[in-house]
Amino acid sequence: ATTEITQTFFNARSDTLEGEWVIRIPSGAIVQSFAVDLGYGFQEATPAAVGLQQGYQTMWMGPEMQESRLVFDGPERLRARIHPIQPGASVQVRLRYTEWLERTGNRRTYTYPMRSDGTPPLLSELVLDVDLAQANAGSVRAGMGAITEQGHVVLRGSDLRPHADFVLDLIDRAPQASDDLV
Repeated sequence: ATTEITQTFFNARSDTLEGEWVIRIPSGAIVQSFAVDLGYGFQEATPAAVGLQQGYQTMWMGPEMQESRLVFDGPERLRARIHPIQPGASVQVRLRYTEWLERTGNRRTYTYPMRSDGTPPLLSELVLDVDLAQANAGSVRAGMGAITEQGHVVLRGSDLRPHADFVLDLIDRAPQASDDLV
């Protein structure tokens, strides 16, 4: 499964702010891309090694976003410093990662991590859209009140604090007689 997240942040204050963006990713997920839009279009980052006392850590940064770096912040966590966020400006952060979905019997489970330690952040607007076009699923089960519309599972919410992860079960199609090789 490939997940792409785009989050928008707005600075309603009269002074320049620095943002700290922290996100959980599933165990085994592989980051494909990271980009930040400080108001002049998304600037794609590239991986770079950061020297540490005990070796190296991968860091994603771009030539136009020297102050916005994505680093691994422990197991299943990423962190980025987003700077500067000008007064009255909106900043977007985009992350794409890929993961294998574990199979249990005839079911694969996709989890989008939203739970956080402590008080969850307030999300003014959430649209989670899962495209099922290549999922090869006979049916789906989704939590949190998500609905299925035109080959997508969609979860929408306003002014919410997520207390749990979003979980989507993909149930395999029942085998057809024509599926058997003779």
